[in-house]
Amino acid sequence: MRKSIGILVIGSLLGLNAPAQNDHHHNNHNVVETTKANPAQRFTVDQDLRTRMDQIMNNIATASTLLAGQKIEQNVQDIFKNCKLEPAADKAIHSVLAEILAGANLLKKGDQKKGTEKIQAALLKYKELFDHK
Repeated sequence: MRKSIGILVIGSLLGLNAPAQNDHHHNNHNVVETTKANPAQRFTVDQDLRTRMDQIMNNIATASTLLAGQKIEQNVQDIFKNCKLEPAADKAIHSVLAEILAGANLLKKGDQKKGTEKIQAALLKYKELFDHK
């Protein structure tokens, strides 16, 4: 079942990008901010964000539950550390990443179904907001 969920996640997310501009500090990464409306045009992503989001998608599809949760959490922390998005894109990615972290925590606790569902929903939101070419 884990493989089929992972394949579903990857398959539904292929064809998923956020601009690199201002240097800024991230003080509160655990705050979930919801985006009220999708932007008229999706944000573009830089190479670092693209690479890390690809790793998250691959980890959920291929790793054991605990290992996937740990790897996904590390990828999200790396995104926070290297984030150079403009303010609107930064706000949007933070809400997505908070949900991915919540899903990763569920995976680490052994709840594969809920963790995978939460991460998949966050990745679909990412696809709506960002142009991940």
